[in-house]
Amino acid sequence: MADTKKALLSDIHKADINSFHHVDTEEKDKLPTDKDIIQERGEVELRSSIGAFDKKGLKPTKTLEKVNLPDRAEIAQEKTEQELRNSIGDFNKAKLKPAVTAEKNSLPDKTTIEKEKTEKELIDSISDFKKDGLKHAETKEKVVLPSKDDIEKEKSGA
Repeated sequence: MADTKKALLSDIHKADINSFHHVDTEEKDKLPTDKDIIQERGEVELRSSIGAFDKKGLKPTKTLEKVNLPDRAEIAQEKTEQELRNSIGDFNKAKLKPAVTAEKNSLPDKTTIEKEKTEKELIDSISDFKKDGLKHAETKEKVVLPSKDDIEKEKSGA
């Protein structure tokens, strides 16, 4: 261990000072500002004044606790709700009569089938329509403006 210290010290003495780099120091633990100190003093004084408060100067008070009891109508409503819940829970399923469900498969009549066929044929003919046979058409928009006489009549009459 002593040898490594001596070797390290000798390496330090042999080093060229010009090869060192300048380093800026940073202050990691900054001191509090004046505002921080004033704020902290205020908090300490407030805590100490709260702790030293004289309770003997306070007058005793009585608080009124209001209890809202339900009226007769609310009690009756709650009783009926409770009875309904109990009757639903105590319901005897054995008293029910068995029911047989009959499934009916109603087929459409001839007129409905014919309507569906014509609708399907129409849809197929629209989807299979060939646009190649169409000719190009140009649309011309015509805007008819009112004449001076029409404007004057409208102003005077309306």
